[in-house]
Amino acid sequence: MNTDARGFYLDTNEDSWHWVAQGIEEYPNTEYWADYKDFARPVIKAVIDSGLHHHFRAGFSVSHIIVSTADRRLELCEPRQPHVTLRFEKEKQVAWSHANLHFHKAERFQPVNAENVFPILKSFLADLWCDTRPNEQVPAALAPDTCQ
Repeated sequence: MNTDARGFYLDTNEDSWHWVAQGIEEYPNTEYWADYKDFARPVIKAVIDSGLHHHFRAGFSVSHIIVSTADRRLELCEPRQPHVTLRFEKEKQVAWSHANLHFHKAERFQPVNAENVFPILKSFLADLWCDTRPNEQVPAALAPDTCQ
């Protein structure tokens, strides 16, 4: 695995999803984190099973799973790159932003639950792909969500 000027960084998108999955398992088994794990595990599995982990990079920060198309750490991108965040706080939601949601408001978001989180996440990822990779074909796993 490679590191950059700011420390730890994974070589591949696929590695990043496995790293997030492993990191979530290391959270304590309190009621809050057990609920978080129960919500996050199926989402991560669905992303990997669908093959989207080949096209998007993942990271996590406390109760956020951050997804991007960037080829490096988001904080090193200038200008700031949009990304999608799966938030597990007072309310579970998928959010779109250019900034860290611990300190800034989402530009848009949609509340989610266990039944609708993956389709909504896919919709946000399709928009992210179209915004950041407009000249590349949308990954088949996102079809029929296509660039407008």
